[in-house]
Amino acid sequence: MRCGARVAIVAVCGALLMAARAEAENSVRTISEGLVLHKTTVGDGQTAAYLQVALDKFDVRVLTALAPLNDYKVAATRSLERAPRGFFLRDYLRISAAAAVLSGGYLASFSPPEPLGFIKSNEVVANSPHNSWLTEGVFCSRVGQARIEQIRTSEDYATYRDCLQAGPLLLIDGKPPVNTPSVEAFGFGKLKGSKQEQAFVCTSADNQVVLGVTGKIDIPELVEFLGGDEVGCVDALRLTGHATAGLTLGSETFGHDNYLFPSVIAVVARQ
Repeated sequence: MRCGARVAIVAVCGALLMAARAEAENSVRTISEGLVLHKTTVGDGQTAAYLQVALDKFDVRVLTALAPLNDYKVAATRSLERAPRGFFLRDYLRISAAAAVLSGGYLASFSPPEPLGFIKSNEVVANSPHNSWLTEGVFCSRVGQARIEQIRTSEDYATYRDCLQAGPLLLIDGKPPVNTPSVEAFGFGKLKGSKQEQAFVCTSADNQVVLGVTGKIDIPELVEFLGGDEVGCVDALRLTGHATAGLTLGSETFGHDNYLFPSVIAVVARQ
């Protein structure tokens, strides 16, 4: 009987410990009005962290080291020829006074950091479009608005302040896309089944932008997570993966911050 009692106690303690861990891993924290941080589990017990950003309170910007930083708190007189080609996420956070920074876009080269795809920051085109199934999508924003769609020509986004090309597209009108370049691409199958950290951006029906990073999951798991009731994405875009996927806010970093990024997506308080 004593042995049985001990087993019961151990079982109860184990259950309580697992519940405590689950509660610690799943949390919701209001950073400020219009900015909410969620930590949850996705896939096979992997961690996901994502920010819900209300576009009536914050701007979601594309920041880049490739164009004059006239919109940031950096001296505008520095020589662009000697300017760095990229910054760590924590440095973007510091120099821009952003509330949060997410790794954005693919790298054609790590050293020096060179972007792959269209970048527009503060109405300045900093990099040209790249024609590939991998970079089939674009995120663009202006005050109070954001959109995600299959990329067209850069001239189509003349009215947007900021744009970033990435991919593949994950959701269009709440469903996985069926007529985009990635769907028929030979290399997409390998990427689709790869378990890796995933950085993403999506838009919701209630005029919010969601920015986040997950642990090691594949694209079908990511699509199911983003399109589910918890996140509620309508249009969604993969930004990057593996060790280049990172989200930084305050003193916290989810994912990684080990590379210099030519561009990032940032959450900036409305001026």
